[in-house]
Amino acid sequence: MLKRHWKAGVLVVLALAAGLLVWLAQRSPLPAPTAGSGAAPGTPTPADSSLARPQRPPLPAYRPSAPEAPPKPRAPEAPAPAEPRIPPVPYRYAGMLGQQVLLAKDAAIVAVSPGEVLDQVYRVDAIDEKGVSLTYLPLGKRIVIER
Repeated sequence: MLKRHWKAGVLVVLALAAGLLVWLAQRSPLPAPTAGSGAAPGTPTPADSSLARPQRPPLPAYRPSAPEAPPKPRAPEAPAPAEPRIPPVPYRYAGMLGQQVLLAKDAAIVAVSPGEVLDQVYRVDAIDEKGVSLTYLPLGKRIVIER
């Protein structure tokens, strides 16, 4: 049945399209041409057209601004060097034998007197009632091992 009436359907669509065009033409009539213009009648002039280009400055007058240079990164400030620390003293007071003091390191006991150097790192400076004064030779710092 559709095969027989397809021509009628096409004619209806064409008629609707033509009617729409006529209705739109009546709704917004074209402006009348002004006298003295060389345009053909019915042709809109650029000043009257709603599609006229906006006025812009000529291209050579355009000067783009230069982009701002990014701020230079600051060099990170190096933290103040940490003061070297004395490692834990491996010796502890073990007792007294005459004029000598006994110091224990791990399981070994060493008899020391003032002026001796222990392990090429500690020097015995003095022995008194408070304890034994040592100097840590790499840094020159004094340490006291209490009795």
